[in-house]
Amino acid sequence: MAMFAKHFDTLQNSILLKSYHPNVGGMCLCGKNVALFRCAGQEYCFQGRLRCQSCIVRDHMSLPFHRIEKWTGTYFMETSLKSLGYILHLGHSGEPCPNVDHNRAHSRFRPMVITHSNGLHHIAVHFCYCYSTPPDAIQLLDAQLFPTTMDHPETAFSFGVLDHFHQLTLSSKKSLFDYDDCLVKLTDPAFPQDVPV
Repeated sequence: MAMFAKHFDTLQNSILLKSYHPNVGGMCLCGKNVALFRCAGQEYCFQGRLRCQSCIVRDHMSLPFHRIEKWTGTYFMETSLKSLGYILHLGHSGEPCPNVDHNRAHSRFRPMVITHSNGLHHIAVHFCYCYSTPPDAIQLLDAQLFPTTMDHPETAFSFGVLDHFHQLTLSSKKSLFDYDDCLVKLTDPAFPQDVPV
């Protein structure tokens, strides 16, 4: 600890600078919009840049469990990929199903809660509607998401969180209750009591 003590001010300043971004108010790399969004949280894009809404959504097409923050003018506020228009498309390598009819009720996205190792995520999911497509639960399994029911699932667990819990229980003997409490606090550290069951 002594070797860090003489560098405490420098270390503290470096950590606190994470709450600020040098490009605040600047243009996105696409050159079309102001960059207001950044990836944050436990899982984040390494050395990520500020992006506009369309770029941050595009950059996270295969990273649906990242946390996003928006610059409000005075601070970064947590938002979600779902609120920015992100939709998780199943069955076509992340692309929309060509058979989705946006005018029919069964073709619209389904709001789902997906638990990952960094907490709970509200995600809009579009299932595949091609002929002879497997049931929704199997489509989720194909995307490495374990559904909580086989009939019209609205909640799922990533294979990552299942493996994480398995390894943790083997090494620490922590209970499912303790692990769930940790996931809730990762989802909303300030107000964990507000995270829905």
